[in-house]
Amino acid sequence: MQNISQLTGLEFDLKETLQLLKSPITIFWSWGVSQILTYKGKGLFLKVSANHFQGWTFITLDYSDTYTVSLLNKNFRVVETHKGIYADQLQFFIDRRIEFIPTYIK
Repeated sequence: MQNISQLTGLEFDLKETLQLLKSPITIFWSWGVSQILTYKGKGLFLKVSANHFQGWTFITLDYSDTYTVSLLNKNFRVVETHKGIYADQLQFFIDRRIEFIPTYIK
């Protein structure tokens, strides 16, 4: 397991962030979230089973007041990291990365 604390930034309101991710709830449900864990008030883990990714999504808040989304495999090793995501883009960004299929629009 990689040292998760190296991925964290600021403490933030994890419940508020979870509310952002659940609005609208149907998008959140499509990710197949089976577990939600917090990490020392500085990170939010979602265990997902989506179309494009199965593993853990780790969400943190950076010192620039933007989110960082790291995708981790089942052993908590970082697969990829994306920085500079604003709160109003968080759900859209995660959905496009782990779940979205263009035919959903039709």
